[in-house]
Amino acid sequence: MSIGQRIRDARKKAGLTQEQLAIACNVATITIRQYETNKREPRYEQLKSIARVLKVDWADLVDGDDAAEMVKRHMLDMLNGKKEPAHEQLSQALLAAFSQLNDEGQGKAVERVEELTEIPKYQKEKPPQD
Repeated sequence: MSIGQRIRDARKKAGLTQEQLAIACNVATITIRQYETNKREPRYEQLKSIARVLKVDWADLVDGDDAAEMVKRHMLDMLNGKKEPAHEQLSQALLAAFSQLNDEGQGKAVERVEELTEIPKYQKEKPPQD
């Protein structure tokens, strides 16, 4: 099932029209219509807004592969300066991607993060010591 179909099903289950959902998400009605007909795909933040209004988890609106790709694009956008990377948003994005992995994948993800902490380029600056 596509993202658009899942949004439409969740919207109908919530008893909202496209217009009501659009108003609640602060977007144009045509935008919701385009999402539901798969002419346009919502970005991560917009999908989170839609899910919040529909009272569902955003990951329920996408399949596992789409969720991982969406989180990856969102994180890259934030890291490339398209959005101010807020610690909470990054944590949520990382957790959402992590939850899509099986036990073996989660173990590998932890290993990779630990490897990144050893690379000076990615380390936080340490405060000067007296």
